[in-house]
Amino acid sequence: MHSKFARVIIDRAIRRELDYAIPELLSERVSVGARVRVPFRDHRALATVVTLLEETNAKGIREIEAVIGEGPTLSKSLLELARWISNYYCCPIETVMRSLLPQVIRKAEVGWKKQQFVESGAAQSPETIEALRRRAPRQAELLAELNKANAPLPVAEILRLLSLNAATLRALAKRGLVKITERAVVRDPHAGEEFVPAPELVLNEEQTAAFAEIARAIASPETARPILLHGVTGSGKTEIYLHAIRETLKRDRTAIVLVPEISLTPQTVERFKSRFAESQNTVAVLHSHLSEGERHDEWHKIHSGRAHIVIGARSAVFAPLKNLGLIVVDEEHETSYKQEEAPRYHARDVAVVRSKIEKAIVLLGSATPSLESYQNALTKKYQLATLTQRVDNCQMPVIRVIDLRQEARSERAPILSEKLRNAIAARIAKREQTILFLNRRGFSTSLLCSKCGKARDCPNCSVALTFHRSMSRLNCHLCGHTAAVPKKCPECGQEALIYVGFGTEKVESFVGQVFPNAIVKRMDADSMSRKEAYRETLRAFRAGKIDILVGTQMIAQVAGRAGRGETPGEVFVQSYTPFSPSIQFARHHDFAGYVEQELEFRERCDFPPFKHAILLTIHSAHRERGKFSAETLRRKLREALPDEFSVGEAAPAPLEKLQGQFRFHILLRGNAIMRLSRLIRETLDKLPLPEDVAVAVDVDPYQLL
Repeated sequence: MHSKFARVIIDRAIRRELDYAIPELLSERVSVGARVRVPFRDHRALATVVTLLEETNAKGIREIEAVIGEGPTLSKSLLELARWISNYYCCPIETVMRSLLPQVIRKAEVGWKKQQFVESGAAQSPETIEALRRRAPRQAELLAELNKANAPLPVAEILRLLSLNAATLRALAKRGLVKITERAVVRDPHAGEEFVPAPELVLNEEQTAAFAEIARAIASPETARPILLHGVTGSGKTEIYLHAIRETLKRDRTAIVLVPEISLTPQTVERFKSRFAESQNTVAVLHSHLSEGERHDEWHKIHSGRAHIVIGARSAVFAPLKNLGLIVVDEEHETSYKQEEAPRYHARDVAVVRSKIEKAIVLLGSATPSLESYQNALTKKYQLATLTQRVDNCQMPVIRVIDLRQEARSERAPILSEKLRNAIAARIAKREQTILFLNRRGFSTSLLCSKCGKARDCPNCSVALTFHRSMSRLNCHLCGHTAAVPKKCPECGQEALIYVGFGTEKVESFVGQVFPNAIVKRMDADSMSRKEAYRETLRAFRAGKIDILVGTQMIAQVAGRAGRGETPGEVFVQSYTPFSPSIQFARHHDFAGYVEQELEFRERCDFPPFKHAILLTIHSAHRERGKFSAETLRRKLREALPDEFSVGEAAPAPLEKLQGQFRFHILLRGNAIMRLSRLIRETLDKLPLPEDVAVAVDVDPYQLL
């Protein structure tokens, strides 16, 4: 007996689920997780079926019009995960569904790429071919090539190979000597790359002990806790991931590997596809640099069950793998796992919850674990596996701290201290490589008037514009606003503009002047905008074709590879505050000391991981309206929330203006996060806000700007 009604979530933020009747013709195809087209108001909308019902109290029931695709698009476990994200992160379920399904799948506008193939028709006798060769030699050449292949060949490929035009092929087809068919072909983002099989490496004593713990968990996932693999840089964490995946595949289960951002994906894919080269077609990749067509094909490769391993950035945590057995979160401390727009989820935490729902293992790896994960390990909520030695007994790099206050006073802000300059020169002389990491893009930090002191600010945001010499423009890295470089100060009219500070572009230029014979390359969001740019630069660096690599966060992971070969690595830290505790702890590789001090401070202040935090951002194009709404919301929250929750004052955000919007913050803290999220949602639903005022809710925020 088939259900009569389906409850759906449509692809629009209406904050409620709707019931539709299931027509008899579609009764076999409508199931939980299926994508359907439904009438909605005066339009049609796409929706996801979340429940099947025998009866409904809804009035004016309308019928489902069509089912999109074959079978359920979302599994019941992913729908359960979506509800958890909606409740925990205090956001509408429709918003969560947008993250679960890539747009190319949700809208179903991109299909399979079709390609024409050609093969020989009925077997031809040598006499037939010979007669054809005398009359039409080009047709005979094509026919002979097809007979030799004895399999369908892509039309475009064979015509290009033989330098023929389509007319030759059409003539053969008209006479029935060849058969042309159309079939779907997969758009592989790594097509043409050769992955040489790589053998499993022998684990050392520490790795063997850590892997034994992980293997035990894989064998009995129902009782396993999340595992935190705390291994120093170069201790061989990736090798343990690979062993864990192999163990998972042996049990006919599948695996997801999350990497912090797109920048790590190429090298990770290469390592994983090489290790599983015998079945590399079962490895799928999901990240933001895929084309719509590639994303469509990779997603369907996963959904159909052809892929057994998925590698990707944050959103790959939603990969629709069947029989999921393992989720690896590499560099679990990385802030890029936190999404900064709704739904503001943290992929690491979502991975932990999904592993519980799917009865899978979650393996979190890091050389510097997040305080949240480390505290969970200390309280035995997570299982801790530790690697203290680098593989092959390589030494940790020596860290030298340079006090910039001691540098010559004549140089306002030295880019390279004398010690660092000499160290780079020594490495170049030995034909060794250098990485220069900086936390700023662009040429100069800002354009300043030396007479009135006014910086050239972004009109939409509370920040100074950054000068980019390659474009000869001023740029805002927050909203994208660009402006021409003025000749005079717009404030006082004086020709007294000076460039202050420096970014990666200026460092690249300066280093090129200091070391004219060195090959210098920059790697940041501005220089790596082209799809293949990161991969090409990384390969060139690995091949030793780049002497000095300058970059931002994008290269930090590459820096972690310092001193991994026979040559010991060195790390120089230039700072005006060399005695900062964080620098000193890092200098001595004293993670435990840093954690102990930081956790003590956070516990005293009721900060995470001891209390959860929720940041409310109220924004409006009108400052006073935004301020009044924030103060009203703060008052309503204090009335609605029990005393166990602390409610901060409504105050201007540190970055008060962003993209033309004035912003105000309210910070809430407490332990019962689900209850706090629910009470915030109820308060917001009852509060009538002006049309031009909006509220963003960020649970477990990573930045308070």
